Amino acid sequence: MPYLMPRTPEIAAGIQEFGRALRHARLSMGKTQRRLAEQTEVSQSVISRAERGLAPRLALERMVQIQRALRPALPLGQCPHDHECRWREELPKPESTEIPSGADQMMVEMGVPTTDGGTATFEGLVRPRERAA
Repeated sequence: MPYLMPRTPEIAAGIQEFGRALRHARLSMGKTQRRLAEQTEVSQSVISRAERGLAPRLALERMVQIQRALRPALPLGQCPHDHECRWREELPKPESTEIPSGADQMMVEMGVPTTDGGTATFEGLVRPRERAA
């Protein structure tokens, strides 16, 4: 069966690296692919393809399901240690969290919180405040 392949060699290498990390994490947690599939509702065949670097279009939702079942052995964007790490603080801050103006009206219509000036923000999208009743 032909698989969709990554667009660049760099992405292919990253997908292979992720697959090796996934397999290592699963084995270090003493889980079979079948057991991980049962815990995550991600099929065993998808897990197998991901481990072999043959799932370049693996949905983010599935990656998060797998990560949650394997943490702390497979950290994604978080410290795997049981303490506060400074590595997040050392990441460069984005220059702007404002959403491009063309999307403002759509975001406002969806109820995304805005700045005092009425501009929808990325933070408002990912961390919506309580909506007024």
